[in-house]
Amino acid sequence: AFVNTVVATAAATLAWIAGEALLRGKASMLGAASGAVAGLVAITPACGTVGPMGAIVIGLVSGFLCLWGVTGLKKMLGADDSLDVFGVHGVGGIV
Repeated sequence: AFVNTVVATAAATLAWIAGEALLRGKASMLGAASGAVAGLVAITPACGTVGPMGAIVIGLVSGFLCLWGVTGLKKMLGADDSLDVFGVHGVGGIV
C-alpha cells in the first residue's frame, strides 16, 4: 500500500505537469502540487488491491483527468471553484 501510494502520486504529478506544459507551454509548482493531491485522492481506495503498475496507470489517468477537470470541466459547468476542489478531489475520486 505504501509503494502504491508513492508511485501513484509521482505518476499523477508527472502527468499533470506534462499536460500543463503541453497546454500552457510551461509547468507550474502549483500544478505539481495539485497533481500530487490528485494522485493521492485517486489511489486511496485501491492502494491495497492493485500492484505498482496499476498504481502507475491510476496515477497517470488521474493526473490528466484532474487537469482537465480544473481547466476544461470547470469552464463547461460554469462553476465558481476558486480552489479547484471539485476538479482535483471530485474528479480524482471518480477515477
